Amino acid sequence: MAEPTPTEGETSDFVRELSRDLSPVERIARLRTGVVRVLALWAGVSLVAIAVKGVTGDVSDPARMLGGFGAILAGLSLVGVGGLVAALSTSVPGRESTARVASGLVAFGLLLAMGLGAVLLRADPSAAVAGTFRSDMMCLTLAAIVAVLPSLGALLYVVRAAPARPVPTLWGVGLGCVALAAFTVQLGCMDPAFRHLLVSHALAPAIGSAVFLAPLWLGFRRLRQA
Repeated sequence: MAEPTPTEGETSDFVRELSRDLSPVERIARLRTGVVRVLALWAGVSLVAIAVKGVTGDVSDPARMLGGFGAILAGLSLVGVGGLVAALSTSVPGRESTARVASGLVAFGLLLAMGLGAVLLRADPSAAVAGTFRSDMMCLTLAAIVAVLPSLGALLYVVRAAPARPVPTLWGVGLGCVALAAFTVQLGCMDPAFRHLLVSHALAPAIGSAVFLAPLWLGFRRLRQA
């Protein structure tokens, strides 16, 4: 005997019952919007840091800007923007090609900062080799402080999106935001020593991304469960 066909009213009731416990899907903001928001947070914090700390005279010295000091600054800017775009791109389905291009910028920026920057600084007879541990800690700490707010902004974007692999994405967030912060810090750094600029500035993104990964991962899990 054939089963009775459900009426239109019964079907509507069944659909309502299924959808009752479903959470509304939150729309993912455009990638460009997410990147601009994070960069705006970094710019705001950077203006405050520069107002407090000032700008080093190396920025207005053509010889320094065309040497290792400028190479590190250029490399940090590429790592910062590239790392941020790559991290946010991996959170948005269909933006894999953008992530690959941005990752290439990161690789080139690291080569520029740590490779060419080191070579040019080493060849600069006016640059001291050694620096002070106090300067190292001050610049690394300040870079971490400047990177906090942009990292939180990027984290909120990633949480609302759909990263296939959250850990690499969050590592990219830390890498990009710390690189941007290190760029800001270098503008006001008064220690021109070779080792200091290489370790506390050029290598700051690698150090910072490792430090930021655990807090970002914990924040990601907490916000996704909320």
